Order: sequence, then structure tokens, then C-alpha cells
Amino acid sequence: MFGDDASTLLRFEHAPNESFDKATGWLYDGMAKAFGNGAAWLIIAGDDPALLAGQDPDKVDRANQALSQAHWPALQHIFNFDINWSIVSYATPAWARAIFPDDAQEVAVKKLWDAIFAASRVDTPNPIAAWHAHNDELAAHIRFLNDKRFAALHFRGPGTDLRVGLADDHEWAGGALMAKNGIVCNPNIPSEEVATAPHKDRVEGVVCSTKPLSYQGTLIEGIALRFAGGRIVEANADKGQEVLRKILETDEC
Repeated sequence: MFGDDASTLLRFEHAPNESFDKATGWLYDGMAKAFGNGAAWLIIAGDDPALLAGQDPDKVDRANQALSQAHWPALQHIFNFDINWSIVSYATPAWARAIFPDDAQEVAVKKLWDAIFAASRVDTPNPIAAWHAHNDELAAHIRFLNDKRFAALHFRGPGTDLRVGLADDHEWAGGALMAKNGIVCNPNIPSEEVATAPHKDRVEGVVCSTKPLSYQGTLIEGIALRFAGGRIVEANADKGQEVLRKILETDEC
């Protein structure tokens, strides 16, 4: 499956308004069937982070909701880890320009490839061995966190003072995991995270982003959220405020 930025922009500029409430369900039904038969999924991602910045936020939101609904049968296999899958990054000129705006395009792309290779351990003498060692390190962090059984995490930083209560029976996970089909894979390359589930009613405080969020072709910058009782009660962004509002209105927050 290929995505094409030029075709995407043509759709937003010229497609009928009602078309943004529809998605190609037959395509994602076919993906769900393939996953149900044991197919793996490799995603090579290198999108323009600001592709849809100049488009109507309402159309972007409606198109994303339609896509999510059509994609859901296939995504359930991913969320339940029924199959093995992975996402890897690809350096594109648009992405490189966003990261290195002061460099010529060819220099920016080279710098982005170097960053991807370093983060993905491709630049080591034996990348496979490096990933095995990294997965072992992540597994050690997971064992430590699961043994501690922390009730909450407290995050402090510039503009951030957030306490996140953890689900009562939470478990930490990350790095290489065995899918239900018995195959071990790294879902994300690169990956430095271990993660768990918060309690939906136990998030309190404020959090501010220090990096922009690229969401479906729109950059949202300077995000600031305030939580009370697990709910977002105030949300602001220096750039992309309308898109942020649309995201939060998708469901209860």
C-alpha cells in the first residue's frame, strides 16, 4: 500500500465535500482478512509532517474519523498483537526540511538518514546484536518497574507538573514482544520506551509539550493540557489549536 502526498492534497482541494465522510472499507476489510490469515505488517513511514497544515481542519477531522472506522477491523489484530508487525522510518525531503530548515535539501536528507540510522542502531558493526542487547536492557527496566508496582508517576518539567495514577493491575511492556502467533518482533524501530496503562480517573495536573506533534499531516505546537479527575479540562496550542480541538472532540476526554 502506497501513500502519495500529491494525490492526498488533490483530494482535499478538489474532492466533493461529502466524500470526506467515507473511506475505502473494502480495502481495510481485505487487510483484516489477511491479518486473520496470519499476514505480517511492515509500515515504512516518512510522511510530510505538515502536509495538511493549510487544509480545512473539519475535512481533515472527518477524513480521519472515516479512515479510523474503516480501519478498525484490521487494527484490532494489531492492538491485540495477534500478528507480528513493525514500523520503520524513511527520510523524505519534506520531513528533512522540517527537522533541518536551515540546510540545503540534500544536506537535510543526509542528516535525517544519519539520525534514523543512529537511532535504529543501523550504524553499529552488528545491528542485530545491538538490538538483542537493547531489548535485554528494556526487559530489565520492565522487570524493575513491574516489581515496584508503583501507584502513580509524577512528571515535572518546563510547564509540566503531572501526576498519572496507574491502573490497579497494570503491567509494563516494551521492546521485543511475542505476538499471539508465537513470533517475536520489535513493533517499533527505533524504540526506547517501556509503557503501561494509566488509570482513567487518576490523572491530575498540567503537561506542556516541548516538541511539535505531527498529527495526520498537521503540526501542532506548544500543546498545553490541564487534567482533573482523569479528564482534560483545558487544552491550548500555540499552533494548530483548531486541529487539537477536533482531536479532543473525537470522543470523551
